[in-house]
Amino acid sequence: MRFGLPGRLIAFHCFPCPVLPAGIAREPRTPVLIASALLQSLLEDESLLRATDEDGLFAGFTALHWSAHGGHTAVGRALLDEANRQGGGDSTNPLFAAKDNDGDTPLHVAVSWGHLDYCGMLLEAGASLTDKASLNNQKKTPMDLATPAMKAELKRVPPPPPRPPPPPPLVLRGPAASLPPY
Repeated sequence: MRFGLPGRLIAFHCFPCPVLPAGIAREPRTPVLIASALLQSLLEDESLLRATDEDGLFAGFTALHWSAHGGHTAVGRALLDEANRQGGGDSTNPLFAAKDNDGDTPLHVAVSWGHLDYCGMLLEAGASLTDKASLNNQKKTPMDLATPAMKAELKRVPPPPPRPPPPPPLVLRGPAASLPPY
């Protein structure tokens, strides 16, 4: 199997690989160390956050899809935090809504692999189990892919807290109001 950039980021840090590039240790890594290594890679190249694998069974997978596949909640949190830091976590194009070539979002992947904690983290970030915008190419929502036991568990996940309204625009008063813009 050939991994694209996101696959390499996750695979080399999370999965046991027989062949690793120089400088990457073979011993098991904790989620915190994985997240730290991923963030270092993202700081060096911000385009990796939304980069996708190009071919194979996992074509279209982002780093968030890969972390969902492995159930690496700490890594997923770090990726979502980085998306927010870069401004890519906005409601018009959130990272958790990225779709692979089959139309699956990271939530589809997490549900399919039974990673309840990861699902909770994505739901807290604003992902939806039943929203029609999250339909994959087979017209299935993440909830449609859940086993009966997983559906029961997902129904117990508390809804995300309401998002606070955006702050009002800054209005200048007094002498500063008459200054020309930069």
